[in-house]
Amino acid sequence: MRSAQCGRRAALLIALFAALATAGEPVVAPLAITGYSFVPGKAVACTYDVKQEVEWSSAGDRLAYTSTLLWTFILRARDTAADAVAVPGGAVVVDCTYVRVRATHQGPGSNRLVDSRPGVGDDRAQGDSDALLGHLLVFPGITLGLTVDPATGVVSAVSGGDELIARINRRFPAAGDPGAVPPLDAAARVRYSGPALAAWWSQVLALPSPTPQVVPLTAPLSGALERRWTGNRYTLGLPAGAKAIPAQLAVDAAAVVQAELIDASGAGGLRLDAGMPAEADGTLAFTLRLVAATQGVEQKHRLTWKMRRVTAE
Repeated sequence: MRSAQCGRRAALLIALFAALATAGEPVVAPLAITGYSFVPGKAVACTYDVKQEVEWSSAGDRLAYTSTLLWTFILRARDTAADAVAVPGGAVVVDCTYVRVRATHQGPGSNRLVDSRPGVGDDRAQGDSDALLGHLLVFPGITLGLTVDPATGVVSAVSGGDELIARINRRFPAAGDPGAVPPLDAAARVRYSGPALAAWWSQVLALPSPTPQVVPLTAPLSGALERRWTGNRYTLGLPAGAKAIPAQLAVDAAAVVQAELIDASGAGGLRLDAGMPAEADGTLAFTLRLVAATQGVEQKHRLTWKMRRVTAE
């Protein structure tokens, strides 16, 4: 039973750790940003740090959990002409190679850490057998190919997701029956399919727009927020005129909970350096009201994130 519970929570965290990944809090004064200038062969190393705080309140009980996730990755544009790679007009292919991942999940009954960097005196990654966070250790060594429109930051396609899914399934196979579907397969396919990864990276690389942009809430939530830009700064919130967003919290086919998202507010911005990502950080807060097994639950979410270039070639 405990293994099944960890599997369900791990499936939820696969989504929560990657959800709502947008560029963030204002870091510079408004500037004109005309687009990315990815140079074939030029690489930048970046960190992406996410913190999510969740407070649960139901029937007089209160719980609070804090999750963090740190990715380190290298972005390098391909020479698509030399590689004879067909891409849409004006688009470039940017390879994202993950180098390190570190994650924590802390709260009542949970004090977890995984880190792809080996522990002191140990050749293994820290927490490599953790049933809740261990799936994140498949990232180091993975390369995703992002097809990016430099004018908008929209990512139309991503390759490499299949290998992520295969690694997760090899790390957490079905117990007992080698022919059965692995327990995290469905959640991994929702999160790491090509279209899902393209939608995620489109938010990470989004550039200023004169009109409001739709920011979809990713699984396990449905619905969308709006991003409104002023220069290289933006605000996040509910669609104009809306007081709430109907949403669904779906961990699997047998557990779909109706929810309502209210009080959403956030702000963000980004900075480019010579047309390459340099820095972005931000915050978002929202409240979810839902009914689980006829019992009302309120969740208050607070997210902070920062992407920062750490080296450049």
